[in-house]
Amino acid sequence: MAGEQGARVREMSKWKPPGEGWTKVNVDGAYDATTGEGGVGVVIRDNSGSVLLTAWKFIQRGQYAEEVEALACAEGLLLAKEWCPPRAVLETDCSAMVKALMMQGVHRSRLKFIIEEARGAGNGLSDWTVVHTRRESNGVSHELAQLAKRNRHSAVWRFLQECNALSE
Repeated sequence: MAGEQGARVREMSKWKPPGEGWTKVNVDGAYDATTGEGGVGVVIRDNSGSVLLTAWKFIQRGQYAEEVEALACAEGLLLAKEWCPPRAVLETDCSAMVKALMMQGVHRSRLKFIIEEARGAGNGLSDWTVVHTRRESNGVSHELAQLAKRNRHSAVWRFLQECNALSE
């Protein structure tokens, strides 16, 4: 048929649960270069897909989009360390953050301190890893980041089933 040559069908990827005994920490950052404002979104789920925690955080003075993405990674790992089971997969749609967090040795960029904070939180867990995902698999954290930026508001919602505070 005419017009179909070169057309590609792209399969939508969807969220996949972590392995048994792991949680998945999906994070995203949203940034408005005209105002410098941003938002961070976090959703943490267990291996059955049940939501353990959601959070959004308003960033009043961001410098650039990658900084807000780094803040999202740090916030997600800090919340996982404080409130959820000790093994986590951090999932982000920012490939630069995956690379930065996986890089061995000292990180030498303007994001150094945020990357170190994220790694420190991750190292407070018994085990953690970071993986890249497509944006369509990261929709909830994306919407939470947009909510924070739009409403200029921050919040954390913990759900009862798995949080450490309730099991101790």
